[in-house]
Amino acid sequence: MRPIPGFFYSFKFKISALVIALVLFAGIGAGGVSLLIAESELRQVIGRQELSLLTGAAAFIDNDLQDKHELLKSRPSAKKSTRAACQWINSSRCWKRMRRCAMNSAI
Repeated sequence: MRPIPGFFYSFKFKISALVIALVLFAGIGAGGVSLLIAESELRQVIGRQELSLLTGAAAFIDNDLQDKHELLKSRPSAKKSTRAACQWINSSRCWKRMRRCAMNSAI
């Protein structure tokens, strides 16, 4: 039997250490690549979910505004205020305010 320090200089030990190191690096590399792929797919899924949620919210708000617009048009007693309200609803300032409120509620 050889002394213990001589074992670390043997060819068999060097090859074994090299194989173990290569297997370790290959495992770490494969794990890293699989995590990158999973992260990319999860980002796409979350993006699609957020987009569909935003689309649904926009459709709901648009429908609500159209209903209010029709309600304001149908009131005969307030023709002057109806015209002003309809102009305000159709203005770009109203849409900017709604967009700002939607962005703040999404955060």
